[in-house]
Amino acid sequence: MPRLLALLLLLAAPGCERLRAALQPKHPPVRLRVTVDHSAATVENERELAVPIERALAGLVGVKRVESRSDAAGVQVDLVLEPRSAPFDAYREVQERLAGLELQSPPYVERLDLGAPELGYSLRSPQRSRSELAALNDSLLRDALARIPGVREVRACAPEELVEIRLDPARMAASGATAEEVENALAEPGLRVHRGANAAEQAPSGLASLLVHGQLRLADLAQVVRTSLPRCVASEQRQPVVSVRVKLDAAAPEAGAQVRARLAELQKQLPADVTLALDPAVRLPEIELAGGASSLERLAHQLSAATELRVDSEAPGSFGQMVARTQPDDAKLRTALRDLPEVSVRAVRGEGFRTVRADVCGEDLERLRAIASRVAEVLGAGRPLFPAAVDDDLQPALDIQLDSARAARLGLTDGDVVRALALARDGTEVAGIREGNRNIRTRVRFGAPPQRLEDLTALVLPTQPPVPLGAVAQLNLSNQPRQVRRVNARRCVGAVASIRAAAAQAWLSDRRRAIAASINLPPGTALELSFEGE
Repeated sequence: MPRLLALLLLLAAPGCERLRAALQPKHPPVRLRVTVDHSAATVENERELAVPIERALAGLVGVKRVESRSDAAGVQVDLVLEPRSAPFDAYREVQERLAGLELQSPPYVERLDLGAPELGYSLRSPQRSRSELAALNDSLLRDALARIPGVREVRACAPEELVEIRLDPARMAASGATAEEVENALAEPGLRVHRGANAAEQAPSGLASLLVHGQLRLADLAQVVRTSLPRCVASEQRQPVVSVRVKLDAAAPEAGAQVRARLAELQKQLPADVTLALDPAVRLPEIELAGGASSLERLAHQLSAATELRVDSEAPGSFGQMVARTQPDDAKLRTALRDLPEVSVRAVRGEGFRTVRADVCGEDLERLRAIASRVAEVLGAGRPLFPAAVDDDLQPALDIQLDSARAARLGLTDGDVVRALALARDGTEVAGIREGNRNIRTRVRFGAPPQRLEDLTALVLPTQPPVPLGAVAQLNLSNQPRQVRRVNARRCVGAVASIRAAAAQAWLSDRRRAIAASINLPPGTALELSFEGE
């Protein structure tokens, strides 16, 4: 009893916060995520989506932190819950508060259990493409695993198959057909197509003969192409693979054994040339990198390590994020990074490593970026595993200066020009087409995806006679934020550095003193320095 009393008095003494924290069980925080998909400029999505959602959820009981990320594809708002809060009650209240908002697209709310266990497997073959392996995983493995009790998600890193209807603008203008007519014909309920025998890259039969304008068939106005979106590409030993993660419910510990047993059964049904391999129980550290997609592709090709590369779009110059499963002192990785200065290491995750994040928060993004760059220099002076990186990225954005008067003389409205540009650059998704027993993603666009700014300028507009887009609009590229990150309703730009866990606490204290001694924050600006995830 005296020993217990002495321990309680010790924990109550000043300066023992670190000891009290060490005795607390470590549980990853529970998060609720609100996602809204909406294509618009990054800053516009921040203003029209992120800010209204943050205001609607302000003051929610049990929420200790609100983080949001806005980019050209939409918004994600994460609510970090207090350890003792009730996730179900918070989820229900979030749904109720969002129901009163008028947003451009409906919000989707999900619970992120960051502590949920995972297991992984990969498919590879010397004879098949990634797309074929992904189709095999979808048809044979994914649904079978998803039906196992306790499996929350089965997610593959693989190119996404896509059928593109590439309209010929000159033929469209000559015939009087419109993109809307093509989209309406494709959207007919119950439209079914067929792949065709042994034709992984063949356009689905049944589309080319579709009537879209009078007696004109789709083949008279467009090229139908089966392609894929390289949004996520996995490699190992420089060979293409399809990497799959199976997320399990923490409350169903038996699910992992059931997944392994089911995979052993399903493996017998795979073609002889396809190999299924479970990820090792002891996983290598994961090194997260970021930079231009083409540079990351070069890096992945040079490494023998298992890699997963995710790209934000299929356009040239796209931004990418890659995870390489290897040791930080991998000689190939170090050599490749010296040759690719535009690629930065964002984090090293795994047993024995910690990542430190410094968030500089305020309103002026340019000022925040400058301060974060200075903070990164101070963190880098402490000799982390890799040079500290600033996690705010600029990317080229398209500026359009439209000559409305000239367009009107050609019989075009501003909306006609903007729609033609959108069809050339991004295309329009058409839902509801089925190939066999599955939905097939289909996109209508003008021509092939543009590779250069000049390709957009030369886009033929549907006028008589046809004229190029450059005749009625001037196109330029300017640097704009790839994403805007907000923490507790303030814009933030972060600097990150990874270190070995054994010296993490001392390193963090040393860098905190160095930042305080060398950086003066302007009024209205705050800096938060902590370990990632805490």
